[in-house]
Amino acid sequence: MEPANQITPTPDHEPHPAVRMLRAASGFYRSDAHLFYVTGDGRIFLVSAPGEPVCLRPWDILPDEAQAVSITSAAHLLLADTAEQLASPAGPYLRADVGRDTRVLAASMLQDLLDIARDEIGGLLLEDRPACIDALNDRVADLVTTSRAHRRRLSNQRANARGLSPSHPPPTLATPRFAVPFRHRGDYLGWFVGMRMAGETLGFASVRDSHLRGDLWTLAKGGIVHVFRCGLAHHELEPAAMSAAV
Repeated sequence: MEPANQITPTPDHEPHPAVRMLRAASGFYRSDAHLFYVTGDGRIFLVSAPGEPVCLRPWDILPDEAQAVSITSAAHLLLADTAEQLASPAGPYLRADVGRDTRVLAASMLQDLLDIARDEIGGLLLEDRPACIDALNDRVADLVTTSRAHRRRLSNQRANARGLSPSHPPPTLATPRFAVPFRHRGDYLGWFVGMRMAGETLGFASVRDSHLRGDLWTLAKGGIVHVFRCGLAHHELEPAAMSAAV
C-alpha cells in the first residue's frame, strides 16, 4: 500500500462518554453527589441526587468521572432491582424462578425413583420376594402424580409471589446482592454449604421437601444454597446467621 493511502493510527485518548457508557459493567457508580445504577443490559438510571436521596430516573450517559462503588442501602438495592425489572419483568429473574423449581422437581423425582429402584432390586435379589410388575407400576405412577401436584403448587406460589412483589418490604442489609432480586419469594434466612447443612441449621428434616411443599424456597449458586422462608410458611424461624465456613 502506498504511504499516502495508509491510515494513521488513532491516538489512545480517553473513550467518548457514549463508548464508556456501553462498556460500563452493571452496578452502582458515584459522580460527585450523584449516584447512578447501570443495569445488566447497559441502561443507566439516576438513583440519588442532591435534594432527592432516593429516585429512579433514566439517564443518557454515565459521567466520565463516575466511579464504581459498593452500596449496601436497602432502598438503593431495591431501586436497582426495580431498574432491572423495568426492562423485562418476565425476564431472567422469572426464568431463574422457574428453572430452580424445575430442577428441584427433577432432582426429587430422580431421587425417589432411585429409592424405589434400590428397594425393589434389593427385594428381588436379596429376599424371597415375588416380582410384581403391577405393584411397581403403581409405585411409579403414584410418584408421577405426586410430582405433578408439587409442580402445580409451585407454579401457583410463584405466580402469587410475583403478584405480591411490589408490596414486599425492602431487603435487609444482610441479604446478599445476588439474592435481592428474589426477595419476593419470602424472608431471606441465610446461605448454607449444601441442602443438608441448611436443614440442620434451620431445623428441617428435608429442605428439598420443604421447597416442594412451599414452606421454603431455595436458590443455588456456586455450591452455596440460599434459603428463603415463603410468606405462606407456618414455621417460626429466626433468620440464620451467614453460614459457617466450608
